[in-house]
Amino acid sequence: MRVCLVSAEFAPLNGGGAGTYASLMTRALLDAGHETHVLSYDERLRAQGATLRPGARFHFIDWDSPPTNLPGYAAHPQRHAMGVYERLRRLHEEVGFDYVEFPDFGGEGYFAIRAKRALGEFAGVAMGIRLHMTCEQIHELNGRAWVSPEDAIVRHMERDAIAGADLLLAPCGAMLAVLRAELGAALDPARAAAHVVRYPFDPALLG
Repeated sequence: MRVCLVSAEFAPLNGGGAGTYASLMTRALLDAGHETHVLSYDERLRAQGATLRPGARFHFIDWDSPPTNLPGYAAHPQRHAMGVYERLRRLHEEVGFDYVEFPDFGGEGYFAIRAKRALGEFAGVAMGIRLHMTCEQIHELNGRAWVSPEDAIVRHMERDAIAGADLLLAPCGAMLAVLRAELGAALDPARAAAHVVRYPFDPALLG
């Protein structure tokens, strides 16, 4: 398969759990023989990506061209998601992906998933969301009582992307149960498949 993992985080350069997942899943996909691409924004991957994950192809958001660089975005996550969509659209024209995966938090897949549903773009591409924990869930667990305008925008983007994805991958059944309770009828089981797929890990980390 031709696979693209979209992730703002990529360990060990930045991020925590999601960045570790992106890095280890890149390795797992390569080891399984898949053509693996990573779409991120961290320019350090240009120099270090080939050393971190030999064989992977790294790509980056174009911040300097429209529509990503245009004024008028209500929050940076919107601009980021648009940058993801624009770069992914051009990449797909070149590569022809079979599967594209986004993290749940931050709504990185918001515009790309909407473009598939509303405009018919990315035809034949399965678009998945890997469930880590949304920003909304993190705020709730931390007991955060206030919500900013950006929080509200991100909440909408996360929920819309999850509800519009073709595939949901969770590390455990409990996370799927929480998601179904939160989104209810917005999750259509007839359209979007949901599976428990455990996180990849490197046994060397246990030593």
